[in-house]
Amino acid sequence: KMIVLPLVMTSLISGMAGLGQAGKIGRVGLKTAAYYLSTTALAVATGLVLVNVIHPGRGAKLQLPEAPPELAAPRRFSDFLTGIVPDNIFAAIAQFDMLGVIFFSLVFGLALNFVSAQARERVLPVVDGALEVMMRITRFIILLAPVGVFALVAKLVAQSHGLQRLSTFPASTIQVLGAEKAIFKHLKSGSRPPKHGLIFQHALISTSPKKARGK
Repeated sequence: KMIVLPLVMTSLISGMAGLGQAGKIGRVGLKTAAYYLSTTALAVATGLVLVNVIHPGRGAKLQLPEAPPELAAPRRFSDFLTGIVPDNIFAAIAQFDMLGVIFFSLVFGLALNFVSAQARERVLPVVDGALEVMMRITRFIILLAPVGVFALVAKLVAQSHGLQRLSTFPASTIQVLGAEKAIFKHLKSGSRPPKHGLIFQHALISTSPKKARGK
């Protein structure tokens, strides 16, 4: 969440300002709307077909609540459109109102195409520089993501299976690597591998912890 709003705002403003002429913006908008509507219709049709063919959940005994929750009354389309426009952009940012932030960013980027060249040259480099900084921060987060995933999985495994079972994972990994090594050795030499899967048995025995301790 830390980088979502700054990244969305800078990228949308820079993209809209880079389109230039209003006619080009209109063409891109029409293509985007057509693409969005077509993919949405395709997704809805795919879901309906799969539900009627596969029937997911049939026979499952689900514990549903006795009384369904009260559903809010559906909003009118006009209310939806007016709700997109934020009353205060800073309040929309603080409340993580993505639709309001996107609307403001699009309007701000569009307005940059109709201001003087001097004003545009003062504002656009700042936005482009902020976008470059946010992209760099995003790359840092992506690089650190595997470390975070490793820590979360290690914690989950340790809590659910205990350290005793967790300690058997390295031995299993060594056995699998030994089996792969034996298979590639036979394939590379061109010799006929043993029958009945003895190649796997030989690899597992050769890399087992008991044999290593016996040596």
